[in-house]
Amino acid sequence: MHKMKPNIVHFIFNLGRGGAETLIVRVASRMDDYEHTIVTLFDVNHFKKETQNIQYVSLNLKLYHLLFFPWIAFRFKRLLRTLKPDIVHAHLLWPVVIARMAVPKNIPLVTTMHGYISQLIDYRKWYFRWLDRWSFRLRPSTVLAVSRGALDEYLRFLQHPPQHQEVLYTFVDTDEFQPTAAPSSQNPYRLVSVGALRYQKNQSYLIEMMKHFRDKPVELDIYGAGDLQAALQQQIAEAGVAVHLKGQVHPIQSVLPSYHAMIMPSFYEGFSIGVLEAMAMKIPLVLSDIPSFREQCGNHALYFQLTDVSSAVHAVEEMIQHPAEAQLRAEAARQRVHERFTANHHLEQLRQIYQNVQKTG
Repeated sequence: MHKMKPNIVHFIFNLGRGGAETLIVRVASRMDDYEHTIVTLFDVNHFKKETQNIQYVSLNLKLYHLLFFPWIAFRFKRLLRTLKPDIVHAHLLWPVVIARMAVPKNIPLVTTMHGYISQLIDYRKWYFRWLDRWSFRLRPSTVLAVSRGALDEYLRFLQHPPQHQEVLYTFVDTDEFQPTAAPSSQNPYRLVSVGALRYQKNQSYLIEMMKHFRDKPVELDIYGAGDLQAALQQQIAEAGVAVHLKGQVHPIQSVLPSYHAMIMPSFYEGFSIGVLEAMAMKIPLVLSDIPSFREQCGNHALYFQLTDVSSAVHAVEEMIQHPAEAQLRAEAARQRVHERFTANHHLEQLRQIYQNVQKTG
């Protein structure tokens, strides 16, 4: 008799094109020894092509519905009776809280934290912290985090008691993101930054930095979309700098080879897929000195201080003046990806986690 594949329900806010969402879609499309259903709170799906063969269900909520989260938990619990999952895997704050309320204790629950929660606006509100603590104690789960720093901070910040917890690093598709040769000319020197146009990504810092290169052949292109687009465009115009907002581009690897270096000034990250992709393509990196970038890249990037724009200027100047050293760091970063952050690394560990939670319940 043919044995049916175990069914995983992946539960997330929506399928906008972010790091957590990209990770879920990549896992579901590669882990073919499981059946996958992606359930979202809100009906936003920027991965329609990639999810054609994956079951997709949305609760189709409006934002104000989150005020009635017990009702949402009831709806999700009722949906689970239809889907009959073997495991539920929830990602990010609201889906995790709702899953802890809704998933019956006979169905294993896995929850993933994708960032440093002390930096998130929601977690600065006492009632969000209370909700997380309350639901954490209500329904034990296997707790995953995308970096060691993020996991340690989550448990420490909310003073959570121990549960089964693991670090599961994000991965990059090394078949799609192949090493590239550096552009033949450094005139102009072309920088790229990738990320949604929102506070966390801190693109306004880069615009201030580029004031120091107004009279030099240095250009910056920023890929991404978001609520800050108009404000950033106005800042660029007022500064008179060679910065261009390029919008969203997919696939991003089609444009990255034309740049000399990637620069990322994030205030915080969980574990940046954009940086992983640049590492895999052997593109030199200039990064804000935050814990997740250090954990991700080690000594194979140049780092700058967010409190001092001149430190980013100096890092870019060092890149320009010492291209051979930049390429050596980039090659070492590419090796780091292949040693730690490939799909095989991620999926092998995730399969083991799923098998363990099915055994232990």
